[in-house]
Amino acid sequence: MNFNAFLVGAAAISFVCLLAVVGLLGERLPCLEVTAFTIVGGAIGFTIGLCIANVLYFLGPLSEKLIDPKNPHLLRRILFSAGTGLSVLLIFSPVIRNLLLAFFGSGAPAVCE
Repeated sequence: MNFNAFLVGAAAISFVCLLAVVGLLGERLPCLEVTAFTIVGGAIGFTIGLCIANVLYFLGPLSEKLIDPKNPHLLRRILFSAGTGLSVLLIFSPVIRNLLLAFFGSGAPAVCE
C-alpha cells in the first residue's frame, strides 16, 4: 500500500476518533474545541508532518547503505514497520492525549486561555 495513502487514511480515522472523544467526553474536556480554525490548523500541521515523514521514509535506502546488512529484506521490513508505526502513533497522539486527560486529568477546574 502507498505510504502516503496509509497515513492520510490514518489521519481521517484519527479525526473521526477525535470528534467522537469530543462528542462523548466533551464535558470532561472543557478546553477542547473543534472549530474551523482548529481543523485548518490541524490540516496544516498534518501536511508538515507528512512532509517530514516522507523525508524520513527516504532515509531508509541511505541507512541500508550505511548498515550493509546481510539480510536487506529483513532490515527494510523492520525499518518500514517501525517508521509507519511511529507515524501512526504521532497521528493518533491528539486522540490518545485527550482520552488520557478525560479519564486521568488533574481534577482541578480547567482554565482555558
